[in-house]
Amino acid sequence: MKVAIINKWVSNGGAARAALRLYDALRINGCDVSYVVNENHSNRNDVIVLEKRKSWREDTNEVIQSEYINKFRTEISNTLFSVTYNGADIDACKSVLEADIVNIHWIEYFLSIDALQSLVEMKKPIVWTLHDERAFTGGCHYSSGCEEYVNDSCFECKQLSNDEFRLANKNLLAKKTIFEGADLTIVTPSKWLAKEAGRSALFKNCPIHVIPNSIESDVFYPRDKKLAKTELGFDEDTVVLMVGAENNSEMRKGYQDLLSSLKKCLSNSYFKDMCESGKVLLTLIGYGGEEICNLPIPFKQYGHISDDAQLALIYSASDMYILTSLEDNLPNALLEAMACGTPVIGYDTGGIPDIVKHGVNGIVVERGNVDSLSVSILHLVDNRELREIYSKRAARLITKHYTQEVQAKMYTDLYEEILMAHRDIDTSQSTIDIDAIYIPAAAKSFKMRYDALLDENEKVRKDIERKDSIINNMRKDIDEFEDMKKLHSKYQVLFNEMKELSNVKALKNPRSKYRAYKNVLNSYQRLKEL
Repeated sequence: MKVAIINKWVSNGGAARAALRLYDALRINGCDVSYVVNENHSNRNDVIVLEKRKSWREDTNEVIQSEYINKFRTEISNTLFSVTYNGADIDACKSVLEADIVNIHWIEYFLSIDALQSLVEMKKPIVWTLHDERAFTGGCHYSSGCEEYVNDSCFECKQLSNDEFRLANKNLLAKKTIFEGADLTIVTPSKWLAKEAGRSALFKNCPIHVIPNSIESDVFYPRDKKLAKTELGFDEDTVVLMVGAENNSEMRKGYQDLLSSLKKCLSNSYFKDMCESGKVLLTLIGYGGEEICNLPIPFKQYGHISDDAQLALIYSASDMYILTSLEDNLPNALLEAMACGTPVIGYDTGGIPDIVKHGVNGIVVERGNVDSLSVSILHLVDNRELREIYSKRAARLITKHYTQEVQAKMYTDLYEEILMAHRDIDTSQSTIDIDAIYIPAAAKSFKMRYDALLDENEKVRKDIERKDSIINNMRKDIDEFEDMKKLHSKYQVLFNEMKELSNVKALKNPRSKYRAYKNVLNSYQRLKEL
Protein backbone atom coordinates (compact mmCIF):
# COMPACT_ATOMS: atom_id res chain seq x y z
CA MET A 1 0.00 0.00 0.00
CA LYS A 2 1.45 3.34 -1.10
CA VAL A 3 0.22 6.49 0.58
CA ALA A 4 0.86 10.10 -0.42
CA ILE A 5 0.37 12.74 2.29
CA ILE A 6 -0.04 16.26 0.93
CA ASN A 7 0.37 19.42 3.01
CA LYS A 8 1.38 23.01 2.27
CA TRP A 9 4.43 23.09 4.58
CA VAL A 10 6.67 20.47 6.15
CA SER A 11 6.35 21.60 9.76
CA ASN A 12 5.37 25.29 9.87
CA GLY A 13 2.16 25.68 11.86
CA GLY A 14 -0.05 23.31 13.81
CA ALA A 15 -1.54 21.48 10.81
CA ALA A 16 1.90 20.87 9.32
CA ARG A 17 3.28 19.52 12.59
CA ALA A 18 0.30 17.19 12.85
CA ALA A 19 0.72 16.00 9.25
CA LEU A 20 4.46 15.48 9.71
CA ARG A 21 3.85 13.46 12.88
CA LEU A 22 1.44 11.25 10.95
CA TYR A 23 3.98 10.83 8.14
CA ASP A 24 6.67 9.80 10.62
CA ALA A 25 4.24 7.52 12.45
CA LEU A 26 3.31 5.70 9.24
CA ARG A 27 6.96 5.31 8.23
CA ILE A 28 7.84 3.87 11.63
CA ASN A 29 4.91 1.51 11.24
CA GLY A 30 6.33 0.20 7.94
CA CYS A 31 3.96 2.02 5.57
CA ASP A 32 5.24 3.04 2.12
CA VAL A 33 4.41 6.73 2.49
CA SER A 34 5.60 9.95 0.86
CA TYR A 35 5.20 13.53 2.09
CA VAL A 36 4.43 16.06 -0.66
CA VAL A 37 4.73 19.75 0.20
CA ASN A 38 4.89 23.13 -1.49
CA GLU A 39 7.61 24.64 0.69
CA ASN A 40 10.35 23.09 2.79
CA HIS A 41 11.81 25.42 5.40
CA SER A 42 12.94 22.52 7.56
CA ASN A 43 16.04 20.36 7.63
CA ARG A 44 14.10 17.35 6.35
CA ASN A 45 15.43 15.93 3.09
CA ASP A 46 12.94 13.08 2.87
CA VAL A 47 10.07 15.19 1.57
CA ILE A 48 8.95 15.96 -1.97
CA VAL A 49 8.65 19.62 -2.90
CA LEU A 50 6.07 20.34 -5.59
CA GLU A 51 6.11 23.94 -6.74
CA LYS A 52 3.08 25.87 -7.91
CA ARG A 53 2.58 25.80 -11.64
CA LYS A 54 3.64 28.73 -13.78
CA SER A 55 0.85 31.04 -14.84
CA TRP A 56 0.47 34.32 -16.62
CA ARG A 57 0.34 36.02 -13.22
CA GLU A 58 2.29 34.46 -10.40
CA ASP A 59 0.85 36.71 -7.70
CA THR A 60 -2.80 35.83 -8.37
CA ASN A 61 -3.35 34.37 -4.90
CA GLU A 62 -1.71 37.36 -3.23
CA VAL A 63 -3.79 39.86 -5.21
CA ILE A 64 -7.07 38.10 -4.41
CA GLN A 65 -6.07 37.89 -0.76
CA SER A 66 -4.98 41.50 -0.32
CA GLU A 67 -7.23 43.39 -2.73
CA TYR A 68 -10.47 41.48 -2.24
CA ILE A 69 -10.53 39.27 0.86
CA ASN A 70 -8.47 41.27 3.38
CA LYS A 71 -9.90 44.55 2.13
CA PHE A 72 -13.49 43.56 2.91
CA ARG A 73 -13.13 41.50 6.10
CA THR A 74 -15.81 42.14 8.74
CA GLU A 75 -15.19 42.43 12.46
CA ILE A 76 -16.63 39.08 13.48
CA SER A 77 -13.32 37.34 12.79
CA ASN A 78 -9.71 37.98 11.81
CA THR A 79 -8.80 34.32 11.37
CA LEU A 80 -7.54 33.43 7.91
CA PHE A 81 -10.02 33.52 5.03
CA SER A 82 -8.54 32.16 1.81
CA VAL A 83 -9.21 31.10 -1.75
CA THR A 84 -6.50 29.36 -3.77
CA TYR A 85 -6.65 30.27 -7.43
CA ASN A 86 -3.15 29.40 -8.60
CA GLY A 87 -1.96 25.99 -7.40
CA ALA A 88 0.43 23.13 -8.07
CA ASP A 89 0.35 20.62 -10.91
CA ILE A 90 -0.50 17.74 -8.63
CA ASP A 91 -0.92 15.38 -11.59
CA ALA A 92 2.76 15.88 -12.40
CA CYS A 93 3.87 14.42 -9.07
CA LYS A 94 5.15 10.87 -9.44
CA SER A 95 4.53 9.99 -5.78
CA VAL A 96 0.89 11.01 -6.10
CA LEU A 97 0.42 9.20 -9.40
CA GLU A 98 1.87 5.99 -7.96
CA ALA A 99 0.00 6.19 -4.66
CA ASP A 100 -2.83 3.80 -3.87
CA ILE A 101 -4.43 6.36 -1.60
CA VAL A 102 -3.98 10.14 -1.30
CA ASN A 103 -4.28 11.80 2.10
CA ILE A 104 -4.56 15.59 1.84
CA HIS A 105 -4.22 17.87 4.87
CA TRP A 106 -3.85 21.69 4.97
CA ILE A 107 -3.58 22.66 1.31
CA GLU A 108 -4.33 26.38 1.08
CA TYR A 109 -2.15 28.33 -1.37
CA PHE A 110 -0.96 24.94 -2.65
CA LEU A 111 -3.82 22.96 -4.21
CA SER A 112 -6.30 24.97 -6.25
CA ILE A 113 -9.78 23.94 -7.31
CA ASP A 114 -8.24 22.68 -10.56
CA ALA A 115 -5.71 20.59 -8.61
CA LEU A 116 -8.48 19.05 -6.51
CA GLN A 117 -10.34 18.17 -9.69
CA SER A 118 -7.19 16.54 -11.06
CA LEU A 119 -6.96 14.43 -7.90
CA VAL A 120 -10.55 13.29 -8.21
CA GLU A 121 -10.05 12.44 -11.89
CA MET A 122 -7.20 10.10 -10.95
CA LYS A 123 -9.93 7.81 -9.57
CA LYS A 124 -7.95 7.16 -6.43
CA PRO A 125 -9.52 7.08 -2.98
CA ILE A 126 -8.94 10.41 -1.23
CA VAL A 127 -8.72 10.93 2.52
CA TRP A 128 -9.02 14.54 3.60
CA THR A 129 -7.73 15.16 7.12
CA LEU A 130 -9.23 18.43 8.31
CA HIS A 131 -7.37 20.79 10.62
CA ASP A 132 -9.98 23.55 10.58
CA GLU A 133 -13.32 24.25 8.86
CA ARG A 134 -11.89 25.62 5.60
CA ALA A 135 -12.41 22.43 3.59
CA PHE A 136 -16.21 22.64 3.78
CA THR A 137 -16.72 26.42 3.76
CA GLY A 138 -16.52 29.05 1.06
CA GLY A 139 -13.28 30.45 2.44
CA CYS A 140 -13.27 30.96 6.21
CA HIS A 141 -11.05 28.69 8.29
CA TYR A 142 -13.28 29.12 11.34
CA SER A 143 -16.88 30.18 10.84
CA SER A 144 -17.33 32.30 14.01
CA GLY A 145 -20.89 31.07 14.41
CA CYS A 146 -21.96 31.50 10.77
CA GLU A 147 -23.76 28.45 9.34
CA GLU A 148 -23.94 29.34 5.66
CA TYR A 149 -21.85 26.24 4.89
CA VAL A 150 -24.68 24.13 6.31
CA ASN A 151 -27.20 25.75 3.98
CA ASP A 152 -25.45 24.68 0.79
CA SER A 153 -24.45 28.11 -0.39
CA CYS A 154 -22.21 30.50 1.57
CA PHE A 155 -24.14 33.02 -0.55
CA GLU A 156 -24.27 35.65 2.17
CA CYS A 157 -20.77 35.49 3.61
CA LYS A 158 -20.67 36.98 7.11
CA GLN A 159 -16.92 37.50 7.02
CA LEU A 160 -16.85 39.64 3.88
CA SER A 161 -18.60 43.01 3.91
CA ASN A 162 -18.50 43.24 0.13
CA ASP A 163 -18.51 39.99 -1.81
CA GLU A 164 -19.53 41.40 -5.18
CA PHE A 165 -18.30 38.38 -7.11
CA ARG A 166 -19.79 35.87 -4.63
CA LEU A 167 -16.35 34.41 -4.11
CA ALA A 168 -17.36 32.26 -1.14
CA ASN A 169 -20.44 30.93 -2.89
CA LYS A 170 -18.60 30.06 -6.11
CA ASN A 171 -15.76 28.43 -4.21
CA LEU A 172 -18.11 26.18 -2.23
CA LEU A 173 -20.21 25.26 -5.29
CA ALA A 174 -17.07 24.42 -7.27
CA LYS A 175 -15.95 21.99 -4.56
CA LYS A 176 -19.41 20.47 -4.42
CA THR A 177 -19.32 19.82 -8.18
CA ILE A 178 -15.81 18.34 -8.03
CA PHE A 179 -16.47 15.96 -5.15
CA GLU A 180 -19.88 14.77 -6.35
CA GLY A 181 -19.46 11.01 -6.58
CA ALA A 182 -15.78 11.09 -5.58
CA ASP A 183 -14.28 8.36 -3.43
CA LEU A 184 -13.75 10.76 -0.52
CA THR A 185 -13.35 10.00 3.17
CA ILE A 186 -13.09 12.69 5.83
CA VAL A 187 -10.91 12.41 8.93
CA THR A 188 -11.01 14.91 11.78
CA PRO A 189 -8.82 15.01 14.89
CA SER A 190 -11.72 16.13 17.11
CA LYS A 191 -15.33 15.12 17.62
CA TRP A 192 -16.39 18.74 17.27
CA LEU A 193 -14.92 19.08 13.78
CA ALA A 194 -16.44 15.74 12.76
CA LYS A 195 -19.85 17.03 13.83
CA GLU A 196 -19.44 20.26 11.87
CA ALA A 197 -18.20 18.41 8.78
CA GLY A 198 -21.20 16.09 9.03
CA ARG A 199 -23.53 19.09 9.14
CA SER A 200 -21.93 20.72 6.13
CA ALA A 201 -23.57 20.66 2.71
CA LEU A 202 -20.30 19.47 1.17
CA PHE A 203 -19.43 16.51 3.40
CA LYS A 204 -22.76 15.45 4.91
CA ASN A 205 -22.88 12.30 2.76
CA CYS A 206 -19.21 11.38 3.17
CA PRO A 207 -17.84 8.78 5.60
CA ILE A 208 -16.35 10.74 8.53
CA HIS A 209 -13.88 9.29 11.04
CA VAL A 210 -12.33 10.79 14.16
CA ILE A 211 -8.61 10.02 14.47
CA PRO A 212 -6.80 12.31 16.92
CA ASN A 213 -3.40 13.83 16.28
CA SER A 214 -0.43 12.11 17.89
CA ILE A 215 2.62 13.06 19.90
CA GLU A 216 6.21 11.77 19.94
CA SER A 217 6.33 9.85 23.20
CA ASP A 218 10.13 9.76 23.14
CA VAL A 219 10.25 13.58 23.12
CA PHE A 220 7.17 14.72 25.01
CA TYR A 221 7.11 12.85 28.28
CA PRO A 222 7.07 13.88 31.96
CA ARG A 223 10.40 14.95 33.48
CA ASP A 224 10.79 15.39 37.21
CA LYS A 225 9.13 18.76 37.73
CA LYS A 226 11.58 20.04 40.32
CA LEU A 227 14.58 19.03 38.24
CA ALA A 228 13.05 20.61 35.15
CA LYS A 229 12.53 23.87 37.04
CA THR A 230 16.07 23.81 38.34
CA GLU A 231 17.46 23.18 34.84
CA LEU A 232 15.60 26.23 33.57
CA GLY A 233 16.75 28.37 36.48
CA PHE A 234 13.40 28.48 38.28
CA ASP A 235 12.91 28.07 42.00
CA GLU A 236 11.58 24.55 42.54
CA ASP A 237 8.76 25.89 44.77
CA THR A 238 7.59 28.43 42.18
CA VAL A 239 4.19 27.77 40.60
CA VAL A 240 4.73 28.10 36.85
CA LEU A 241 1.82 29.12 34.62
CA MET A 242 2.44 28.43 30.93
CA VAL A 243 0.62 30.11 28.03
CA GLY A 244 1.05 30.26 24.26
CA ALA A 245 1.65 33.77 22.98
CA GLU A 246 2.27 33.28 19.28
CA ASN A 247 -0.94 34.58 17.69
CA ASN A 248 -2.50 36.78 20.33
CA SER A 249 -3.86 39.19 17.73
CA GLU A 250 -6.13 36.42 16.42
CA MET A 251 -9.51 36.85 18.10
CA ARG A 252 -10.35 33.16 18.29
CA LYS A 253 -7.30 32.52 20.47
CA GLY A 254 -9.05 34.28 23.37
CA TYR A 255 -6.08 36.42 24.37
CA GLN A 256 -8.30 39.09 25.93
CA ASP A 257 -9.97 36.43 28.08
CA LEU A 258 -6.57 35.23 29.24
CA LEU A 259 -5.53 38.77 30.08
CA SER A 260 -8.77 39.46 31.96
CA SER A 261 -8.57 36.24 33.93
CA LEU A 262 -5.01 37.01 35.10
CA LYS A 263 -6.09 40.49 36.15
CA LYS A 264 -8.88 38.93 38.19
CA CYS A 265 -6.37 36.55 39.77
CA LEU A 266 -4.31 39.57 40.82
CA SER A 267 -7.29 40.91 42.75
CA ASN A 268 -6.86 37.87 45.01
CA SER A 269 -4.52 38.89 47.85
CA TYR A 270 -2.96 35.41 48.16
CA PHE A 271 -2.11 35.25 44.45
CA LYS A 272 -0.86 38.84 44.46
CA ASP A 273 1.42 38.15 47.43
CA MET A 274 2.80 35.06 45.67
CA CYS A 275 3.57 37.15 42.58
CA GLU A 276 5.29 39.84 44.65
CA SER A 277 7.41 37.23 46.43
CA GLY A 278 8.35 35.53 43.15
CA LYS A 279 6.42 32.34 43.92
CA VAL A 280 4.40 32.57 40.69
CA LEU A 281 6.03 32.68 37.26
CA LEU A 282 4.38 33.13 33.88
CA THR A 283 6.12 31.43 30.93
CA LEU A 284 5.20 32.56 27.43
CA ILE A 285 5.93 30.69 24.21
CA GLY A 286 5.96 32.99 21.20
CA TYR A 287 6.48 36.69 20.67
CA GLY A 288 3.04 38.06 21.53
CA GLY A 289 1.70 38.94 24.94
CA GLU A 290 3.00 42.48 25.45
CA GLU A 291 0.04 43.36 27.68
CA ILE A 292 0.55 40.26 29.79
CA CYS A 293 4.22 41.14 30.21
CA ASN A 294 3.15 44.46 31.71
CA LEU A 295 1.16 42.75 34.46
CA PRO A 296 2.74 42.60 37.93
CA ILE A 297 3.47 38.90 37.46
CA PRO A 298 7.06 37.65 37.02
CA PHE A 299 7.42 36.25 33.50
CA LYS A 300 9.84 34.52 31.18
CA GLN A 301 9.26 34.87 27.43
CA TYR A 302 10.89 32.26 25.21
CA GLY A 303 9.82 33.37 21.76
CA HIS A 304 9.53 30.76 19.03
CA ILE A 305 11.03 27.41 20.00
CA SER A 306 12.07 25.02 17.23
CA ASP A 307 13.78 22.53 19.54
CA ASP A 308 11.12 20.06 20.72
CA ALA A 309 13.32 18.80 23.57
CA GLN A 310 13.57 22.33 24.99
CA LEU A 311 9.85 22.84 24.55
CA ALA A 312 9.14 19.57 26.37
CA LEU A 313 11.39 20.69 29.22
CA ILE A 314 9.41 23.93 29.59
CA TYR A 315 6.14 21.98 29.60
CA SER A 316 7.52 19.65 32.27
CA ALA A 317 8.62 22.57 34.43
CA SER A 318 5.16 24.16 34.22
CA ASP A 319 2.45 23.45 36.75
CA MET A 320 -0.42 24.24 34.39
CA TYR A 321 -1.07 25.22 30.79
CA ILE A 322 -3.82 27.79 30.23
CA LEU A 323 -5.65 27.45 26.91
CA THR A 324 -8.33 30.05 26.13
CA SER A 325 -9.17 29.26 22.49
CA LEU A 326 -12.69 30.32 21.58
CA GLU A 327 -12.60 28.21 18.40
CA ASP A 328 -10.15 25.37 17.86
CA ASN A 329 -9.75 21.84 16.61
CA LEU A 330 -7.29 19.72 18.61
CA PRO A 331 -4.33 21.98 19.45
CA ASN A 332 -0.90 20.35 19.39
CA ALA A 333 -0.02 22.33 22.51
CA LEU A 334 -2.81 20.53 24.35
CA LEU A 335 -1.34 17.10 23.59
CA GLU A 336 2.23 18.24 24.16
CA ALA A 337 1.46 19.75 27.55
CA MET A 338 -0.49 16.76 28.83
CA ALA A 339 2.13 14.33 27.49
CA CYS A 340 4.67 16.16 29.67
CA GLY A 341 2.42 15.85 32.70
CA THR A 342 1.22 19.46 32.64
CA PRO A 343 -2.46 19.84 33.60
CA VAL A 344 -4.52 21.98 31.23
CA ILE A 345 -7.16 24.57 32.04
CA GLY A 346 -9.17 25.22 28.89
CA TYR A 347 -12.50 26.30 27.49
CA ASP A 348 -15.06 23.70 26.46
CA THR A 349 -14.49 24.38 22.76
CA GLY A 350 -13.41 22.25 19.80
CA GLY A 351 -11.41 19.18 20.73
CA ILE A 352 -10.34 20.41 24.16
CA PRO A 353 -13.04 18.47 26.08
CA ASP A 354 -12.15 15.36 24.04
CA ILE A 355 -8.88 15.20 25.96
CA VAL A 356 -9.26 17.30 29.08
CA LYS A 357 -11.68 15.56 31.43
CA HIS A 358 -12.93 18.05 33.98
CA GLY A 359 -11.93 17.15 37.51
CA VAL A 360 -10.03 14.08 36.30
CA ASN A 361 -6.89 15.24 34.46
CA GLY A 362 -7.52 18.97 34.17
CA ILE A 363 -10.17 21.65 34.25
CA VAL A 364 -12.71 22.53 31.56
CA VAL A 365 -14.36 25.96 31.77
CA GLU A 366 -17.42 27.28 30.00
CA ARG A 367 -16.33 29.25 26.96
CA GLY A 368 -16.02 32.95 27.70
CA ASN A 369 -16.55 32.57 31.45
CA VAL A 370 -13.58 34.62 32.64
CA ASP A 371 -14.67 34.45 36.27
CA SER A 372 -14.63 30.64 36.25
CA LEU A 373 -11.32 30.70 34.41
CA SER A 374 -9.67 32.85 37.07
CA VAL A 375 -11.17 30.74 39.88
CA SER A 376 -9.78 27.60 38.23
CA ILE A 377 -6.31 29.12 37.95
CA LEU A 378 -6.35 30.15 41.61
CA HIS A 379 -7.61 26.71 42.59
CA LEU A 380 -4.67 24.93 40.94
CA VAL A 381 -2.13 27.49 42.14
CA ASP A 382 -3.21 26.79 45.69
CA ASN A 383 -3.39 23.00 45.41
CA ARG A 384 -0.10 21.18 44.75
CA GLU A 385 -1.58 17.76 45.48
CA LEU A 386 -4.35 18.20 42.91
CA ARG A 387 -1.84 19.39 40.32
CA GLU A 388 0.20 16.23 40.86
CA ILE A 389 -2.89 14.03 40.48
CA TYR A 390 -3.92 15.75 37.27
CA SER A 391 -0.34 15.57 36.02
CA LYS A 392 -0.09 11.79 36.33
CA ARG A 393 -3.51 11.19 34.81
CA ALA A 394 -2.86 13.53 31.89
CA ALA A 395 0.42 11.84 30.97
CA ARG A 396 -1.13 8.39 31.36
CA LEU A 397 -3.99 9.27 28.99
CA ILE A 398 -1.65 10.51 26.25
CA THR A 399 0.63 7.49 26.57
CA LYS A 400 -2.31 5.15 26.19
CA HIS A 401 -4.30 6.78 23.39
CA TYR A 402 -2.34 9.51 21.59
CA THR A 403 1.03 8.08 20.61
CA GLN A 404 2.23 7.84 17.02
CA GLU A 405 1.92 4.07 17.19
CA VAL A 406 -1.78 4.32 18.03
CA GLN A 407 -2.41 6.92 15.34
CA ALA A 408 -0.56 4.93 12.67
CA LYS A 409 -2.63 1.83 13.45
CA MET A 410 -5.90 3.77 13.18
CA TYR A 411 -4.90 5.34 9.87
CA THR A 412 -3.57 2.15 8.28
CA ASP A 413 -6.71 0.28 9.31
CA LEU A 414 -8.79 3.00 7.68
CA TYR A 415 -6.63 3.06 4.55
CA GLU A 416 -6.94 -0.70 4.17
CA GLU A 417 -10.70 -0.63 4.62
CA ILE A 418 -11.04 2.14 2.03
CA LEU A 419 -8.75 0.40 -0.45
CA MET A 420 -10.54 -2.90 -0.08
CA ALA A 421 -13.89 -1.31 -0.84
CA HIS A 422 -12.39 0.75 -3.67
CA ARG A 423 -10.81 -2.28 -5.34
CA ASP A 424 -14.00 -4.27 -5.01
CA ILE A 425 -15.92 -1.57 -6.85
CA ASP A 426 -13.34 -1.48 -9.64
CA THR A 427 -13.08 -5.26 -9.99
CA SER A 428 -14.69 -6.61 -13.16
CA GLN A 429 -18.03 -8.35 -12.73
CA SER A 430 -17.59 -11.78 -11.16
CA THR A 431 -18.87 -14.84 -13.01
CA ILE A 432 -20.04 -16.49 -9.79
CA ASP A 433 -23.66 -17.58 -9.90
CA ILE A 434 -24.89 -15.79 -6.82
CA ASP A 435 -28.26 -17.52 -6.76
CA ALA A 436 -26.55 -20.91 -6.75
CA ILE A 437 -24.94 -20.05 -3.43
CA TYR A 438 -28.30 -19.97 -1.70
CA ILE A 439 -29.70 -23.11 -0.15
CA PRO A 440 -33.20 -23.83 -1.53
CA ALA A 441 -36.09 -22.07 0.16
CA ALA A 442 -37.34 -25.37 1.53
CA ALA A 443 -34.56 -25.29 4.14
CA LYS A 444 -36.22 -23.97 7.28
CA SER A 445 -33.25 -23.30 9.51
CA PHE A 446 -32.26 -19.63 9.63
CA LYS A 447 -28.66 -20.66 10.37
CA MET A 448 -28.51 -23.14 7.50
CA ARG A 449 -30.19 -20.64 5.25
CA TYR A 450 -27.19 -18.30 5.41
CA ASP A 451 -24.30 -20.70 5.99
CA ALA A 452 -23.49 -20.87 2.29
CA LEU A 453 -23.54 -17.12 1.85
CA LEU A 454 -21.42 -16.33 4.88
CA ASP A 455 -18.93 -19.16 4.52
CA GLU A 456 -18.33 -18.06 0.92
CA ASN A 457 -17.70 -14.49 2.04
CA GLU A 458 -14.46 -14.05 0.09
CA LYS A 459 -16.16 -15.03 -3.15
CA VAL A 460 -19.40 -13.23 -2.51
CA ARG A 461 -18.02 -10.00 -1.05
CA LYS A 462 -17.23 -8.51 -4.45
CA ASP A 463 -20.71 -9.22 -5.75
CA ILE A 464 -22.56 -8.17 -2.66
CA GLU A 465 -21.39 -4.61 -3.29
CA ARG A 466 -23.18 -4.26 -6.57
CA LYS A 467 -25.45 -7.10 -7.64
CA ASP A 468 -29.11 -6.36 -7.14
CA SER A 469 -30.25 -9.99 -7.17
CA ILE A 470 -28.54 -10.81 -3.91
CA ILE A 471 -30.07 -7.78 -2.24
CA ASN A 472 -33.55 -8.67 -3.48
CA ASN A 473 -33.15 -12.27 -2.29
CA MET A 474 -32.08 -11.03 1.13
CA ARG A 475 -35.25 -8.98 1.39
CA LYS A 476 -37.34 -12.05 0.55
CA ASP A 477 -35.45 -14.15 3.08
CA ILE A 478 -35.89 -11.58 5.80
CA ASP A 479 -39.61 -11.36 5.13
CA GLU A 480 -39.89 -15.14 5.19
CA PHE A 481 -38.10 -15.47 8.51
CA GLU A 482 -39.68 -12.48 10.25
CA ASP A 483 -41.54 -14.79 12.62
CA MET A 484 -38.76 -17.33 12.85
CA LYS A 485 -36.43 -14.91 14.63
CA LYS A 486 -38.71 -15.19 17.66
CA LEU A 487 -37.98 -18.92 17.80
CA HIS A 488 -34.27 -18.37 17.41
CA SER A 489 -33.53 -15.49 19.77
CA LYS A 490 -29.77 -15.98 19.59
CA TYR A 491 -29.97 -15.03 15.90
CA GLN A 492 -31.62 -11.70 16.70
CA VAL A 493 -28.41 -9.70 16.29
CA LEU A 494 -27.53 -11.48 13.06
CA PHE A 495 -31.05 -10.95 11.77
CA ASN A 496 -30.84 -7.21 12.46
CA GLU A 497 -27.43 -7.02 10.81
CA MET A 498 -28.76 -8.80 7.73
CA LYS A 499 -31.72 -6.46 7.58
CA GLU A 500 -29.47 -3.43 7.75
CA LEU A 501 -27.24 -4.90 5.05
CA SER A 502 -30.17 -5.46 2.73
CA ASN A 503 -31.31 -1.86 3.09
CA VAL A 504 -27.99 -0.28 2.08
CA LYS A 505 -27.81 0.51 -1.61
CA ALA A 506 -24.58 -0.99 -2.91
CA LEU A 507 -23.84 1.34 -5.79
CA LYS A 508 -24.63 4.57 -3.96
CA ASN A 509 -23.00 3.61 -0.67
CA PRO A 510 -20.37 0.95 -1.39
CA ARG A 511 -18.34 1.56 1.74
CA SER A 512 -21.43 1.54 3.95
CA LYS A 513 -22.48 -1.71 2.30
CA TYR A 514 -19.08 -3.24 2.97
CA ARG A 515 -19.10 -2.14 6.63
CA ALA A 516 -22.60 -3.61 7.06
CA TYR A 517 -21.40 -6.80 5.43
CA LYS A 518 -18.46 -7.03 7.87
CA ASN A 519 -20.91 -6.63 10.75
CA VAL A 520 -22.85 -9.63 9.46
CA LEU A 521 -19.69 -11.71 9.27
CA ASN A 522 -18.65 -10.73 12.78
CA SER A 523 -22.09 -11.54 14.20
CA TYR A 524 -22.12 -14.88 12.40
CA GLN A 525 -18.65 -15.75 13.65
CA ARG A 526 -19.70 -15.04 17.23
CA LEU A 527 -22.69 -17.34 16.78
CA LYS A 528 -20.45 -20.15 15.54
CA GLU A 529 -18.33 -19.79 18.67
CA LEU A 530 -21.30 -20.20 21.01
